[in-house]
Amino acid sequence: MQQGVAEFMRDGSYAAHLRRQRNELRTRRDWLLASLRTWPGEVRVSTAQGGLSVWLELAESVDTLRAYPLALEQGVVITPGPLFSVSGQFRNCLRISFAHPWDTRRVEALSRLPGLLLEG
Repeated sequence: MQQGVAEFMRDGSYAAHLRRQRNELRTRRDWLLASLRTWPGEVRVSTAQGGLSVWLELAESVDTLRAYPLALEQGVVITPGPLFSVSGQFRNCLRISFAHPWDTRRVEALSRLPGLLLEG
């Protein structure tokens, strides 16, 4: 097993794999950013130089923690902002991952999310 991994790295296959993966993740991220531009209201988006997610800051009236169970009932998984704070800040923020391919199910979930957030 170790020899196989060593050869994979030595012959350039690993470097090629990383290039393909970076390109795929960049495409997924760009698709997500384009989708977020169609959301109603003001949505501030932050993207880190690395990582597999974007950070959204929504209107102050949005409570992502309250919207979480509603979204989950609909099959939409979000990461509410307060999970990233020991003091409960960022209730109007959430993180969305682009680590997985945008299949039909995920695209539909993303399109339902603005309504669920406003409901919550």
